[in-house]
Amino acid sequence: MIQYVFDEDGFYEGIADKIIEGLPFGRRATRGHDLCKLLNTAATLVDSGTYEKIAGETVEKGLTRLGVDDLVARTFASGSKLLVKAAFDASSIANLSKAFRVTIPLVCPDLQRCPTEPEVLKTYATPFLSEELKAIAKALAAPQRPG
Repeated sequence: MIQYVFDEDGFYEGIADKIIEGLPFGRRATRGHDLCKLLNTAATLVDSGTYEKIAGETVEKGLTRLGVDDLVARTFASGSKLLVKAAFDASSIANLSKAFRVTIPLVCPDLQRCPTEPEVLKTYATPFLSEELKAIAKALAAPQRPG
């Protein structure tokens, strides 16, 4: 999987190159960890876990305020989390957060000092990550319809 992500002519290396090329010339060498943080934030924004937590807390608090029993409120909150997860898993962005995080080492100037290192390492430890990344690359690199 590491060989796939770090392939010099590969999809993810190409994405990282475009990200760095998009920076103003003077910022390329002194970019620090700004790109790392930006990619990590993007990964968080498209991760189902972010919205599962929000949905669960919102439903539970709302039902509790309405006077619903705590057990019932927690049960409905759990159900809402499952619905959000199912919606994300069925969408085309299901694994996009992983794609953002595996790109971080490709743009990072010093991964050992990177503030996103824990999240990156967790992502690289994900089972079957290679297959998911290949599916994302295939979906993102799909040719567009003419006209």
